[in-house]
Amino acid sequence: MFGDWLPDDLITVSLDDERLNETQQLVDRLAQHWPDSPYEFRVEISDSDMPNAMALPGGLIVVTAGLLDQVESENEFAFVLGHELGHFKNRDHMRALGRGLVLAIFFTAISGDDVAGIGIKTADLALRGFSRRQETEADRFGLMVVNAEYGHVDEAWRLFERWDVRDNKFTGFVTYLSTHPETGERIVDMKAHAAAEEWLADGNITPINW
Repeated sequence: MFGDWLPDDLITVSLDDERLNETQQLVDRLAQHWPDSPYEFRVEISDSDMPNAMALPGGLIVVTAGLLDQVESENEFAFVLGHELGHFKNRDHMRALGRGLVLAIFFTAISGDDVAGIGIKTADLALRGFSRRQETEADRFGLMVVNAEYGHVDEAWRLFERWDVRDNKFTGFVTYLSTHPETGERIVDMKAHAAAEEWLADGNITPINW
């Protein structure tokens, strides 16, 4: 339905950016662990310094250059992407948008024009956050696909552990918090869930390719 639709203010990196192809390939691999997925996922990288990731209509996953700059292993990045896949699985992204914005996006996508009279902007979408329950379920799905891909969940939550909102150099983390709240409690829940599922907490770490 949404084809090549993008928010009208999204500035993406060059198509020659190696991170775009690497991220798309990783999403494709992770999505294989959701075999009945109705989506064909596509990735865009926003040329933004703020760390963030979003699940948007039509199987679109947007990650920012700022997020890519902070991931230190493929494993921790895979969890972020798996988490966004979890929002698709639970249709959280559609529920959060609301009917009016979904219809506006639909008419914009099929016509190529902003017939609804509004610009569909990344900020409009990013500020429509998810409930704690939705975040928890997406986290658990993300852990599942990470474990299925690597055979363990080591470093799945390492990115969150490194972030410290009290440190000025991570002020951009506030952007991520707007859509992915309660980091400390989520780490505790993820570790408890992994232990309950008896997933290995230690394993080989795959380096990131950039």
